[in-house]
Amino acid sequence: MSADKKKMGRPYREGIPRDERVMLRLTKAEKEEIQTKAKEKGMSMTEFFIKAAKEYK
Repeated sequence: MSADKKKMGRPYREGIPRDERVMLRLTKAEKEEIQTKAKEKGMSMTEFFIKAAKEYK
């Protein structure tokens, strides 16, 4: 069953940390801008996105 389960769902992205996967659709300039803003606030990119998403609601 576990072999079948591995074939289902999203493909595993080897070597890409979970918080970086969100960035795949951003341009390099956009990613760098977000990283800069997150560093200024002393946050990781994941924390920055979570906070921004909560504020957006």
